[in-house]
Amino acid sequence: HNRAMLLATLGLCTAVPLQPYAYQPLPVGSVTPKGWLLKQLTLQAEGLSGHLAQFWHDIMSSVWIGGSGDGGLHERTPYWLNGVIPLAFLLRNAGIDELPPVAGIYKAPWGRHGWMSTLCESGGEVRGAVIAGGVAGYPVESAAECRDDCAARSDCVGYAAETCSAPVRCWHKGQLPQATAASPAAPVGGKEAAAGVSTCACHGRNIPKPTPVDLMGQVERYVEIILAHANATSGWLGPDSSPASGGQYWGPSNVLQALWQWAEAKREGDEAAFSKASRAMLLHLLEQRRRMAKAPLASWAKARWIDMAKSAEWLIDNARLTDAQRGELLELIALLKAQGEDWDGWFEAVPRTSNHNVNVAQGLKSAAVWWRFNSSASHANLSMAQLSLRRMRKLDAAYGQPTGMYLGDEITPVPHTRSPSRGIELCGVVEALYSYEAMYSVHGTLAFADRAERIAYNALPATWASPTGGDMWAHQYLQAVNEINAIKASPHVWQHDNAFSETYGLEPNFGCCTANFHQGWPKFANSLFHSAPDGGVVVSMWAPAAAKLPSGATVEVDTTYPFGDDATVTVRAAAGTPVYLRIPGWAVKATVNGAAAANGTLFRGVATGGADVFAVAFRSETRRDPPTSAEIRRDPPAVGAPQSRSAGVFTRADRGGR
Repeated sequence: HNRAMLLATLGLCTAVPLQPYAYQPLPVGSVTPKGWLLKQLTLQAEGLSGHLAQFWHDIMSSVWIGGSGDGGLHERTPYWLNGVIPLAFLLRNAGIDELPPVAGIYKAPWGRHGWMSTLCESGGEVRGAVIAGGVAGYPVESAAECRDDCAARSDCVGYAAETCSAPVRCWHKGQLPQATAASPAAPVGGKEAAAGVSTCACHGRNIPKPTPVDLMGQVERYVEIILAHANATSGWLGPDSSPASGGQYWGPSNVLQALWQWAEAKREGDEAAFSKASRAMLLHLLEQRRRMAKAPLASWAKARWIDMAKSAEWLIDNARLTDAQRGELLELIALLKAQGEDWDGWFEAVPRTSNHNVNVAQGLKSAAVWWRFNSSASHANLSMAQLSLRRMRKLDAAYGQPTGMYLGDEITPVPHTRSPSRGIELCGVVEALYSYEAMYSVHGTLAFADRAERIAYNALPATWASPTGGDMWAHQYLQAVNEINAIKASPHVWQHDNAFSETYGLEPNFGCCTANFHQGWPKFANSLFHSAPDGGVVVSMWAPAAAKLPSGATVEVDTTYPFGDDATVTVRAAAGTPVYLRIPGWAVKATVNGAAAANGTLFRGVATGGADVFAVAFRSETRRDPPTSAEIRRDPPAVGAPQSRSAGVFTRADRGGR
């Protein structure tokens, strides 16, 4: 009765579906990256994305898989999965299932000449406890066999072989007990000369064999454990350490997003996996609805209710639900809106208010997500579509940057400013990028696709640095357009983060962005193409990639964009299928197959049933934008002057042991 009353108040009923997308996103697993985009995604997997599960405590030993890492908010493994799941399926489509192991930001193979240590290396004596061989050693045929035996043991850190005798004698060394570390064991192996130097000993260290990057294997392991350990009684997913707290819903929210992406990618070939993941999501969200009656949203969960609502909408769109379950999910969406941050009011108050930059990034899409639930909703006599566009423009006017982002270091500035010396957080970049992708698919407003490209091609790559030129091992917490130093800065112009916030490292300032950045490129890649309501093929954003649509149509884009000005689109679809190509708002001289194509529109072509080719020329121009600033733009990338550079390394002690 209460549910019916609530839904009736909102003018809804369980029989009414959610409003359709203006442009339907393709299921995860539909897109195959090519060219520079494939290289970028590969670099991401070769970097932190593929290696955090091998060494970073909050992922490798997360509470989500039975460890002790990722305590507190329990957000880091969910963040990571939300990005590496789509990344793994993109790479698999491109034929990449495993990447070779790498070490450090220089991407050097372990051991540089192969993983094995040099046999009988000079100065190779390892001071450690003898764990095999005892006093006299055990017999082997060669020093190489002694080395290989050591390599086969996980507790062997070095070996010694006496080669003067036949058979060769072998010893293995392990780590010294901490209590005796100050008194290392005597050297073993070989006959010692008077000066203490071995005359016929062969020593070496055991360099552990590295683990190749099997990103899909990591994904499957984590998802399997999370699904297997859902609470059998309540359906709750993951750690349940604070069931009376209004903040408890935040940590699992990104697991829900990860699971529906995994389910989409699995659905075509593994219906059982799809059903298992979607049912786990359903049970968790129904339990969340029950808990919210006694523990309303608070803290991060209150600010970021939108992603929970989006996951509930995904279930309504995709899962097999009873009418009762659908009604409960609709009620949950209404409760999330009622208990969550009032983003409609907050954005209207800009710039007289302030908020956490990542909350703002996620709040951007709240009007779009809510419109699917209640298309007649309005605020201040503005529709949800009007509010979404107004939000982007208000952020631009108050805090806007040439990269397409706004300022927020860690909070949006008070008083408001557009100073290019102030910063924005990497988490804010990837969340804003995702929000604009979602706003475009819901409303169909091309300005949101323009903005997503602008962020992807400016703000996202700007936060990474590498001695090798492009890998993704070291990132900043904050980036700034006018940043000329990435140093421990004190004093500094940013307001709420520590002195290391603009340095490059594993987790400068906080580790949240180390966990959350992974979604940036993969979700952008999966937003390149959409289906139109009339069954048409939509090229929404531009990068080298191909896709298969649910209709069976295929589309392939060959381009170096944004580094070049041309793209070739090949569509194979049934005769009469519409083909829509987004012409960016800045491309005022664009052409398709030689004919003028209006900027800020969708060019419409028609498939003939064969391989239809559309040659697109964007013809970008260099301009000053806005006219009174010093911002020079050649869309889509902004332009900056090259700078000379010098580099150094901060030790852990420099960072206060953090």
